Amino acid sequence: MATGKQASSPGKPRTIRVVTRCASKDEFVAAFSRFVVADTLFVVTERPLAVGPRRAFLIQLKDEKTMLRGDAEVVESITNGSGLGGKNGMRIRMLNLDADSRKVHTALLEAASAVEAAGAFS
Repeated sequence: MATGKQASSPGKPRTIRVVTRCASKDEFVAAFSRFVVADTLFVVTERPLAVGPRRAFLIQLKDEKTMLRGDAEVVESITNGSGLGGKNGMRIRMLNLDADSRKVHTALLEAASAVEAAGAFS
């Protein structure tokens, strides 16, 4: 679904950068809405970062158009395959999203809510 790259510079926590396989905002929202809960997002990755300090993050489409950008804290790190879908990954708390990212986050929450509501009536 995504590849995580962490850029670093001396003395600063590495930036979390995820390039997804998604080609559009709609595809991104459809794929990632199941991983969002309030202000957190689960990122599937083979090598999740440890729970730790605030750092910059960005999540991009496959053409590197940014969907989410801001600061984040890793609040959960799963390395034993017990994460969502039996995967390793990390849950990040998204902080200080820019205006465009807040719109995408709202779309993610609305899509997640719609799926949850539809499941309640199934």
